[in-house]
Amino acid sequence: MFKRLRLVSCSLILLLAVGCATIEKQAFNKNANKSIKSITLIEPTPSEGFGVLVQNHPGLSFGLIGATAYAIEMQSKSKSLDESMKPLGWSLTQSLTEQLESEFVKAGYAVRRAKFDREKMALIKDYKSLRDNASIKDSLATDAWLDVQTRDPLYVANSPTADYLPSIGLTVRLVSSGDQALLYREDFFYGYSFRTGKLEPIVIASDSKYRFANMDALKRDTKVTLAGVAEGVPLLVRRIVDDMTHEGLSPASTAQPRAEGKETTQK
Repeated sequence: MFKRLRLVSCSLILLLAVGCATIEKQAFNKNANKSIKSITLIEPTPSEGFGVLVQNHPGLSFGLIGATAYAIEMQSKSKSLDESMKPLGWSLTQSLTEQLESEFVKAGYAVRRAKFDREKMALIKDYKSLRDNASIKDSLATDAWLDVQTRDPLYVANSPTADYLPSIGLTVRLVSSGDQALLYREDFFYGYSFRTGKLEPIVIASDSKYRFANMDALKRDTKVTLAGVAEGVPLLVRRIVDDMTHEGLSPASTAQPRAEGKETTQK
């Protein structure tokens, strides 16, 4: 019961924290980085289910007791939605990873994938521990490493009487494999965009047909509810790949299947 409560709480805490933090930003310099032709995709920490949040909730105005009641309500709503969605068997992080790999390959990159345990919803803090991990040594033998993190997909209402909108939060950081120099760093929101101070994310709107008046509407047709989130993945992926596509690559139109432990390339 309390696992979902902690996940929802962590999402709120992180969103508030970035409002007062110094946010790392870096556009990808396509002219300076034409030599980068292979990347390691560091897979995001696996998502665990769907969550629900209601912003501007009156319960948050009543101190600790109100905040506790709010958290329990969000936990209950999240559990209810997640149980309805589980039979569909969809994973945000799996879909995101597979589509990133496929689109980078189509753009002309050779791609390897690496799994590396790290704090949920956080980018890598210590690249030394990544470099020293013998189990992924071969996977890291590329020109640059792309760290990808997200949180569980959400449906968010801006108030207790507002419609629920899909929401995906995504952060990516690309560093050179040699010295871990920062090459690209960006934050994205799809659908509902939280007010997050200095974060200044790129926001990609969701289709207006994915607005749900209440929890009953959210659970009425789970395939439509899933589509509201799932359709955001290719939009986010396309923006990231477009940001990193440069003239030194050799784009191709079809992807080759990935061999475990080897590069995925286009021919």
